[in-house]
Amino acid sequence: MNQRGATIVESMVCMLLLCMTLFVLLQVFQWVMAKMVCEYSSFYAAKARAYGFEDTIIVNAARVAAIAASGQDTGSDKEPLQDQYRGADGSINLDGYRRQLAIRAQNYMVNSDTTINYEYWVYGASSTTPVLHIPLGDNMTPTITATVSILNMPLLNKDMSAFIDNVKKVDIPSGTSDMYNHALNFLDR
Repeated sequence: MNQRGATIVESMVCMLLLCMTLFVLLQVFQWVMAKMVCEYSSFYAAKARAYGFEDTIIVNAARVAAIAASGQDTGSDKEPLQDQYRGADGSINLDGYRRQLAIRAQNYMVNSDTTINYEYWVYGASSTTPVLHIPLGDNMTPTITATVSILNMPLLNKDMSAFIDNVKKVDIPSGTSDMYNHALNFLDR
């Protein structure tokens, strides 16, 4: 009998199983990480709502907290400001730098592709686009509940979807946070 061929086949089967296990664990890690980011983001959304901030600020607070699971950076202002205002001698034009920094800070609250923007921060997305979902609730209740989820998040490896009933994208379960509504104590509505 030829034992060398059997050993190679057994080794290849074991290596295939180990690789599959590794890729499944990576996919589970991505899912768990996205779930934790949704929990973290929901806390910041609840905190902003409890302090009485406007809806745009609440959404922006939740989005910034969820940057780790928001896909690729699609904003156009990726070049650091220091590089734009650095002179030939290496010094920075502070007046121009501060002016541009103030403009970026003002534009941050505007929904635009020219400011901070990520792939899942879609405005008016279709049902198949990955999107960070932040429903806004009532601000007049004693307890604020904030929910953040990621809808249609793509899997790490699309080839792995054949083993999961051809699922190409998954919905990450919502992260939910409850908080006492402090805004009722100091805001007149």
